[in-house]
Amino acid sequence: ADGKGLSIWDKFSHTPEKMSQDDNGDIACDSYNKFAEDIENLKILRVKHYRFSISWSRIMPDGTNKKINEAGLNYYHRLVDALLAADITPQ
Repeated sequence: ADGKGLSIWDKFSHTPEKMSQDDNGDIACDSYNKFAEDIENLKILRVKHYRFSISWSRIMPDGTNKKINEAGLNYYHRLVDALLAADITPQ
């Protein structure tokens, strides 16, 4: 979505016979599209810190710094801003 490149996981999970029942994890928890809902749930749980990983293939879709994906950067800006607004410390 939004210009994300392929990661090692994307390639591995689409390799025949590597995953059980032809699963691939393309969507998984879908935090990219549901981060606002996720943050609401974190607030309900009174979470004070939230650790997340950066998907580098979302920011540098070709694996280099030749092309920076602005949509990917904007996602992380929105995520961090929403966490801070909810009084949750991003980690």
